[in-house]
Amino acid sequence: MSDSHRLVFAISAGALGLLVGSFLNVCIFRLPRNCMSIVRPRSRCLVCLRGIAWYDNVPVLSWLILGGKCRGCGTRISIRYPMVELLTGIVFAWAAYEQLYRAEGPLSDRAVVFAVQAYLAGALIACTFIDLDFRILPDEITLSGIVLGLACGTAFPFLYGARLPALEWNLHLRALAAAALGAFVGGGSIFAVGVLGKLLFRKEAMGLGDVKLMAFLGAFLGWRGILLTFLLGCCAGSIYGIGQFFFTRKLRGVYVPFGPFLAFGAMAMIFFSAHVYGWIDAYMSYARRTVARVLRPKQRSLAGVPRRDGSPAPMHGIPAGGIRPSEPAGAPETRSHRVAGGRSSPCPALDSRRRVEGGRQVPLPPRGPDVFGSRDRYRRDELSLLSSPRSGSGRRGRVRLACRETSRRSETDLPIRTIRWWAFGGSGGSE
Repeated sequence: MSDSHRLVFAISAGALGLLVGSFLNVCIFRLPRNCMSIVRPRSRCLVCLRGIAWYDNVPVLSWLILGGKCRGCGTRISIRYPMVELLTGIVFAWAAYEQLYRAEGPLSDRAVVFAVQAYLAGALIACTFIDLDFRILPDEITLSGIVLGLACGTAFPFLYGARLPALEWNLHLRALAAAALGAFVGGGSIFAVGVLGKLLFRKEAMGLGDVKLMAFLGAFLGWRGILLTFLLGCCAGSIYGIGQFFFTRKLRGVYVPFGPFLAFGAMAMIFFSAHVYGWIDAYMSYARRTVARVLRPKQRSLAGVPRRDGSPAPMHGIPAGGIRPSEPAGAPETRSHRVAGGRSSPCPALDSRRRVEGGRQVPLPPRGPDVFGSRDRYRRDELSLLSSPRSGSGRRGRVRLACRETSRRSETDLPIRTIRWWAFGGSGGSE
């Protein structure tokens, strides 16, 4: 099939959707009112009772030409009528595009899939607006949908793909079992939720119309698809309920129809099931990695723990020889400075393994996250000893051990004599 033929079919499907949308407007208005048929009489104005001519009943276009008013009495016509027609046309065109350009397989199978998707989309659009207006889901759509789902599943097993049960039965019987299982899981799950909600809240939490709608959708989507439909519907309903409470500040006495949210979840599974399964797999993979990280035992740090042979272990990544891992083996160790008379002069690198008199240990400050967290990093090689004015006659002035950081300064007051002993490796002596 050439690209021009595909384009013609997609446009034709969109035009068919506009016509079906016009019929859905009739169903939305007349199905809840049992006194009217969806076939006769023909459409008419509700105010002047004037019949609508065929040229005034062209989807979307007639509403635009008439300016949204009745030709006879000038009464305003709701904008919802062209919106339903346009929405149905877009959905039909998208379904045709998916089957013409992206789907694989025989053309006859893709035509059947398009017909099923178009039927489900039309039924869900009608159920959505009826539930919004009258808080009911008509049996003419839901019960007939259950029967049609079982029949389509039996006649066209390829609708379920690899979701057929692994039974040694005939292919059509396996498809029938898959459809029946989906209807049972769909209706049974939401019925159980309704019973549980009634026990908890002492009032009806879920109507039987939702149960029949879920059974109808489960016959087409299978038990996995209907469970994901229920999950997506709950998520969408929760978002709407939170937003409504945020704007109205009302929690009690607020009724939210659940049918539109179930229709949203079903439409997502009908047209974007591959993406939904991909998102679910990605989430489960992320959850498994997170749980594995949490349950993994933490490795105990061995910094400062003596070795078995009695030799002191390196402190925070500095080897026993005093050479930093980032420096070459023959690099001169003149980065540290000795404080003498307010002046600084190069001296050998400080060895964190030295101990002061009395057993007190003065190691180099540990690296970033060990003290201040990941945001407060500093470089060990920029460590400096800054002197402060001396006090008394014993030359035991105070100095600051400062390190350059990004967001804060760590200061430690130590006697000059102690710093000199530490820097020169315990050589002692006076200045």
